[in-house]
Formats: sequence, C-alpha cells, structure tokens
Amino acid sequence: MTRKNLKKTSAIIALITMAAVMAVGCGKKHNSSTNYYSENYDYAKTAGEVAYDAGGYGDYEYDYGDYEMDYAMEEAEYAAPQAALAPGSNGVVDSGSTGIIDQGSAQKRKLIRTVELEVETKEYDALKQSIEDQINSLGGYIENEFSYNGSSYRNDGYQEKRHSTMTIRIPDNKLDEFVTVMSGMSNVVSKSTSATDVTLQYTDIESKRDMYLAEQESLLALLEKAESIEDITYLTQRLTDVRYNIESMERQLRLYDNQVDYATVYLNVSEVEILTPQVVQPKTPGEIIKEGFEASKADVLNSFRDFGMNFVINLPYIIRFLVISAIVVGINYAIVRIIIACVKKSVLKKRAKKAAKEQAAKEAAENADAKKEAAGETAEAKKETPEA
Repeated sequence: MTRKNLKKTSAIIALITMAAVMAVGCGKKHNSSTNYYSENYDYAKTAGEVAYDAGGYGDYEYDYGDYEMDYAMEEAEYAAPQAALAPGSNGVVDSGSTGIIDQGSAQKRKLIRTVELEVETKEYDALKQSIEDQINSLGGYIENEFSYNGSSYRNDGYQEKRHSTMTIRIPDNKLDEFVTVMSGMSNVVSKSTSATDVTLQYTDIESKRDMYLAEQESLLALLEKAESIEDITYLTQRLTDVRYNIESMERQLRLYDNQVDYATVYLNVSEVEILTPQVVQPKTPGEIIKEGFEASKADVLNSFRDFGMNFVINLPYIIRFLVISAIVVGINYAIVRIIIACVKKSVLKKRAKKAAKEQAAKEAAENADAKKEAAGETAEAKKETPEA
C-alpha cells in the first residue's frame, strides 16, 4: 500500500467513524453536557485534519449540502424517539433508532436512586451500632459520617443532644430492605426518595465507545502495514487520541455503574427525650388541658433540675466570685474607716484649738474685769480717806 493510499484509507475510516458517532449521539443533541460537545468538536476537528493530511485543500472539499442533509437525518432520528416518549404513546421505538430502549424493559433501565432519611431515637448508642451492623450485613458501606457527642453547653446552659449525619451506599437491590429495617429500628421523622434515569446517557456513551474501539482496530491494522516514518507517526498519534477517548468513556461508564449498582442514603440520626408522634389525632379539651398541665409540670421540674445542675456545675465560679467580692468589700470598708478616722481626728483638733482660743479669750476678759474692779476699789478708797 502506497503512502497516498494509506492516508486516504485512514481519512475515510476517520470520516466514517465520525459520521457513525454523530448518528449514535443524535438522541443527546439537545441534552448533552459541555464535555460531550467538546469531545465531538475535537473529534470532528481531528477528522478534518485527517482529510487535510490525506489530500490537501485541493483533494478535500467540505460539502455543505451533504452536511445539511446529515443534520436533517439526525433531527428526524431525534424526533422519532421523542414522539415515542410523548404522552399517549406506547413507549415502543423502532429498533433502528440507536440509543433508545423500550420503556417496558425495566431490566435494562439504569436508575440512580437516592433516599434521604431523618430519624430519632432515645437509645442513640444502640441505634448507631444496629445501623452499622445492618449496613455490613447488606454489603454496603459508609461513605461519609459526621457525629456530635453533645458535650458542649450553650450560654443559657442548654446541652445539645447527640446526632450524626451519614452518607451510606447500599446495593440497589437491598435499598428497600434497608429503609424498612430503619423504620423498625427508629422513629422516622421524614423520608424522601428520588430516581434519576441515565439509560440514554449510558447507551450513548457505550455506542460511542464501541465506535472508537472499531476505529482502534482499523488503525492498528493500518499501523501494521505502514512503512514510512511519517505514516507510523501519524497513525500512532491518532491511535493515542482514540485510546484516550475510549478510556474517558469507560471511566464514565464505571461511574454510572457504581451509582446505579449502589444507591445513596443520606441518614440523619438525632437523640431525643420524647419521640415525635407519627400520627396526630384530634384531642378533646380535657386531653389538651391534661397534656398542657403535664407539659408545664415537666418544664417546671426540668427548670429546677437544670438550676440545681447548673448551680453545682458553676459552684467553683460562685465561690471565686464570693471570695473576690468579700476581699473587695473588706478593702473598701477599711479604706472608709481610715478616712472617717482621719476626718474625726482633724475635726477634734479644730475643735480643741477653737476651745483653747475661747478659753483664752474668756480668761483675758475675766482678767480685764478683775483689773477694772481692783481699780474701782482703789478709787473709792482714796475718796473715803480724809485729806491730811
């Protein structure tokens, strides 16, 4: 085989494979992800490069009329499955429509099932152990778990109860059994289920992978016949791209298989003192009064209990506060007493000085009066004595 014929043959194989992949993926044209379009874009570009390398611009011509015809055929193939899935249809699609599975074939469906459960119990430790035993017996495993042991207190003294949040993977055929067992072991507060059908996505990826596998075999056959270094290099590069696409699709298929084979259960477990009633029945006025009185009495008793517990728990802090308060009060009392004593002493000194001054003034006044009296007596004595 000559080099030119080899390139043309490789280009034809690549173009045929591209057309087959586009036809297989028509059911995903409007619902595919960005990665899907990027893969097809890269693949189409590679096919163009193949044609370019094989014949150049002169030999490779892009026929827009053929492209529009292919696009119209793809739209027609896409419309047929959608019409079969429309309300009122029997769900049966012609076997020629690739990637569409009969709606009645439940065994071929690829369903990803998810369950969310919120349960509560009075026996937290026993329930946790029972859940782990049940998971192991069913062949499942715990993917993620967060547990709170309830050791911290809030500012108001309330202690939060223990609780756990788990992400559990259970074999899909054992999911209903696990949910039933959980309903019997605990009080189910809420439950929600969902199922995502990925049948079309799965079959599309499988078909694309098979097309790439077929191209890989053709490239390997051409590689065995290649003679020049350029041909070998080109075929090797193309073979690398094809193998990368195959591995990428197989990874996606394995991910889907894991999600389909193992259902996901999001489980929340809470420890409570009183279980939430499952069914609320109408109550008579007497029952309402009785239950309200019992609830009020329980709240009062619990408040006294919590007060006593908090008092004992905080007793060291209370003692420390009382000791510090006593020291502060004692120091303040001593300071006040010292100030009072100093003030009294100052007042007494002032009073003593004032009394001494008053006493001295009084004595001076008395002395002055005594002198006056003595002077008067002398004058009277002189008057009474006759002149000689």
